[in-house]
Amino acid sequence: MLKVSAACAVLNVASADLQAWMNKADSPEDRARILVAEMTTEEKLSLFHGSCSGYTGNVCGIDRLGIPQQKFNDGPQGFRGAAGTSTSWPGAMTVSAAFDDTLAR
Repeated sequence: MLKVSAACAVLNVASADLQAWMNKADSPEDRARILVAEMTTEEKLSLFHGSCSGYTGNVCGIDRLGIPQQKFNDGPQGFRGAAGTSTSWPGAMTVSAAFDDTLAR
């Protein structure tokens, strides 16, 4: 706990705008611990199910902690665009069942 307090004190002197978890001198593990300790339960849960636009994979940022909005893809079978449209590629099982390397590429 002393290390976290010391890191926060140094950062506050260096820059009032810099969040403690953004100190690149700390290890990623320490930065994650600092960030999670600052988050409320509601903020933590919002990263798992929150939506900025009613759209799956569009997670709201947490401004007070400097966490940006996150946009995720749906996975290997397609990509969902910003307008709610989807591009669907052939299913992986269908392509593999063809035993055709050219088709797969």
